Amino acid sequence: MMAYTLVHTLAQRSQHKDIFRYAAGGFRDFTRIAGSDPVMWHDIALANRTALLNGLDDFEKHLLDLRSAIESGNGEYLRDLFARAKQARDAFGEMDAIRQMKKQSD
Repeated sequence: MMAYTLVHTLAQRSQHKDIFRYAAGGFRDFTRIAGSDPVMWHDIALANRTALLNGLDDFEKHLLDLRSAIESGNGEYLRDLFARAKQARDAFGEMDAIRQMKKQSD
């Protein structure tokens, strides 16, 4: 949902051609799903409506908290958020590396 929304939002901007032209690999990786079958994702969204709405509500709250911290200049909140996100992403990276090693040894 985030990938589709991000790509759609950026595509509406007047400078969208430059945004997409100069986007790096991270953007391409993050938005890869937005290039997949819209009919499939339509079906997934409707079949998982309740779970998606709960997740979107939670994400919206965190996004508004982030916006508020940026607007108010709350650097402590930003540092804490970024540190927690990095820690979670690092843990995911470790789990993924272990999974890849197991996959290769099978």
